[in-house]
Amino acid sequence: MVEENQHSRQGLQAAFSSEEQKRYWLLWHEHQGSSSRVANVCGVRSDTVQEHVLRVVKSLGFDGIKQAKTHYGFKSSSVHKYAEVNSSDLKKLLEMQGYRCALSGVRLEPKNAELDHKIPLSRGGTNDLGNLQWLARDVNRAKGTMDNEEFIAMCRIVGKV
Repeated sequence: MVEENQHSRQGLQAAFSSEEQKRYWLLWHEHQGSSSRVANVCGVRSDTVQEHVLRVVKSLGFDGIKQAKTHYGFKSSSVHKYAEVNSSDLKKLLEMQGYRCALSGVRLEPKNAELDHKIPLSRGGTNDLGNLQWLARDVNRAKGTMDNEEFIAMCRIVGKV
């Protein structure tokens, strides 16, 4: 981690409006700027973590999270599409899922299998194996940029209609 030369410890303490915000900030640093990893640790949504981190970042004088990540030397998750996994990992994931869609249970074959991010990259998800799942193509298309919880909730609503 880059030394805090521009932002004193006193300034950093003043940036926290709550203990929760302080916890998210410290975990965000520990996890190299990954909001989704912090969300997984805390059992909250990634956008909740991002909101808290953004408040701290802004109070420290940064324009946004991207500028803070650059300052602290954190790599952007969008730089490498599947940097943290390899083909062997993806095959093991498919085997762990029993060659079935993670959301529908449909049998997966090469022609209908697609890799999906449980929390989409566009919403702060990462390329970690823990954020990836195999889905049937039509399920993945229907899920779009929703996370798993939102997609399941939408399916329940549609099922009631």
